[in-house]
Amino acid sequence: MAISQECDTGGFRPLDQRSGASAGLDQGALAQFHQLALVSLLITVILAFPLGVIAAVKKGTVVDTLANLIAVLGQSLPQFWVGIVLIQVFAVHLRWLPVAGNSSLWHYILPGFTLGWFLVAGIMRLLRSSMLDVLDSEFVKLARIKGVSGWSVVWKHALKNASCPSSPSQPSILLF
Repeated sequence: MAISQECDTGGFRPLDQRSGASAGLDQGALAQFHQLALVSLLITVILAFPLGVIAAVKKGTVVDTLANLIAVLGQSLPQFWVGIVLIQVFAVHLRWLPVAGNSSLWHYILPGFTLGWFLVAGIMRLLRSSMLDVLDSEFVKLARIKGVSGWSVVWKHALKNASCPSSPSQPSILLF
């Protein structure tokens, strides 16, 4: 009888009158979800921006080819497979990261990287394309003629203008 009642309600229990808490929404799980989303967002930004900028600056080199390979693999490999491979390599064989749990930041690195892998590829490709356009513009050429150092031109001047097209994709990270 209890099984059929659970099936009728879709597995959700009604509001518990004694505690006032809903069984369908677990606040601890929601907090862990937010922590994982934040770690994934940080990993995405930390990896995508430098890889996209360096790939644009080093266009046509081995670094650019490796960045393009990362982008293609990031958008073509399924996330569940990437997660399994990361667990096998970093948790089982190397024993650098824990397989499961949530008690420290180390527990969020593998799932955060797995979730951010696809987003890193997309943002990196978009930023690389934008940086190539900006690096070929007149104000960048003028800054180089004036004697501004190469990395200062790239990271201070060009990145500000190149990050504008990738900025609208940033809110989609939070929705992903």
